[in-house]
Amino acid sequence: TPWLAAQQAVNPLVVVNNVLIDGTACDGDYEIPAGVTYISPEAFFYCQTLTGITIPEGVTEIGYSAFSACYSLARASLPESLRIIGDEAFSGCKMMAEANLPDGVTEMGRDAFYNCKLMPTVKIPSGLTRLEESTFSGCEAFTEIVIPAKIEYMGLNTFGGCSGMTDLTILNPECGIAFGYKGGFVPETVTIHGYADSSAQGFANRNGNPFVVITDEPVTEQPADLD
Repeated sequence: TPWLAAQQAVNPLVVVNNVLIDGTACDGDYEIPAGVTYISPEAFFYCQTLTGITIPEGVTEIGYSAFSACYSLARASLPESLRIIGDEAFSGCKMMAEANLPDGVTEMGRDAFYNCKLMPTVKIPSGLTRLEESTFSGCEAFTEIVIPAKIEYMGLNTFGGCSGMTDLTILNPECGIAFGYKGGFVPETVTIHGYADSSAQGFANRNGNPFVVITDEPVTEQPADLD
């Protein structure tokens, strides 16, 4: 629209009422200004010239497809304040070789990091209870991933196509694991580590993955000390 074009001519990061609504005119490495709390859906969608982004403390949510198809995006710095990463938020960022997942993230949508081929192995945030469909599918640089005990469910194709992955440790003995087809959730070459008679072992047997039994007792949540 003419209004958006006029705003972009002043600053390629268009912010209205603390919401970043558009960054598709960005060229290079950018830092989102302090005060922004929300990045709108598709705010940077298909921005081919964005190479790096720093998101400031105070941002709590990244909308769906916000950075999807930013094929040149090589670096993304996410704040500790972040709680929600929407569906397809960074989908297709195939050059992203530097990224972090803040521990406070409580919701991460399907395809959030789909086909981020160069994205390094990440620590799964402790605040999550689910990994949705294809969240990390195609992350070929992943090697060893540990799924925290708080994760209750992992969707179809969560780690499908992660060709560099060697080991997947699942710490919740009762974690639900969606099974669509052999090699879909995780490549069949990946060694799965889990507890004896756990859902992880059942999945490994069904999918044909090597399985290693964890000998330590499962960690359970302790009630809060009210004294």
